[in-house]
Amino acid sequence: MDKFPTPLTTDFTADEVTNQLRENKTEEALSVLTEACKIDPHNPQLRFQRVHVLLSMKREQEALNDLEIVRNLAPREPPVYSLLGRIYHRMGR
Repeated sequence: MDKFPTPLTTDFTADEVTNQLRENKTEEALSVLTEACKIDPHNPQLRFQRVHVLLSMKREQEALNDLEIVRNLAPREPPVYSLLGRIYHRMGR
């Protein structure tokens, strides 16, 4: 996918990523989310979805880095803290 619709919508990206994950195209899904996060860097939903894709790829440190960004964007969201704990546990911290 070369271009995103303007304005970029979370629903569009989520649908695209879901389709790619269904087809086991994890790298492509990550690429879409990475581009979406560049276009809309203050969108915690996009970044949170990217965290989940990174975790599925066993890229815990990158997921942790993105989740820290999500925590700054949405500091009152309990799922963020729950996932932080799971990532730290997976990393042996």
